[in-house]
Amino acid sequence: GLAGARWVRDRLAHVEDNDAQVVGEITTVASRVDGWLIVRPVMEGDRVRKGQVLAELDARDARFRLAALEAQKAATEAQIRQTTIQRDTTQQTAEAQIADARAQVAAADAAVEVATHVAAIARSDFARADPLVGRGDVSRHDWDHARSTLLQGEAALRLAQGQKVSRQAALTLAIAQLGQVPVLAQQIEVLRAQ
Repeated sequence: GLAGARWVRDRLAHVEDNDAQVVGEITTVASRVDGWLIVRPVMEGDRVRKGQVLAELDARDARFRLAALEAQKAATEAQIRQTTIQRDTTQQTAEAQIADARAQVAAADAAVEVATHVAAIARSDFARADPLVGRGDVSRHDWDHARSTLLQGEAALRLAQGQKVSRQAALTLAIAQLGQVPVLAQQIEVLRAQ
């Protein structure tokens, strides 16, 4: 009976609840990054202040990832420097080759003009000597000389024309190499974006 009286008195004098809720703000906290929790100074139900550390994650993985990203950044910056040097060198080399090739084409044009003139004179001399050799008005030696001069003049003209074509091809190649400069500049922009 005494135990029953104590139980009734405790029930009437004391409130007991297994699932009580207190009026207050409860906030769910989540980390933006994955990691192992290494320090937890605040436990459930503790009062917290603004700026207080609630938990600390193990930062070793983040430091490793940061180091890897910094290494990747350094490698990309090195690639940018290398590609920039390559672009500048290509541009300077191509511009020099273009200037040289233009000068060579101009020289080849002059050589073709001279060879054309020499071949025309040799053709004219041979045209005069050829009918005269049959009548005996020109010696066979002079005719041979006129014919040899004609053949040499025509060969020199063909050689000059071939060199002109070669020089024009070199100019076209140099201009094409200058076209690599925008490609390298685009590669630099892609690397900068990375």
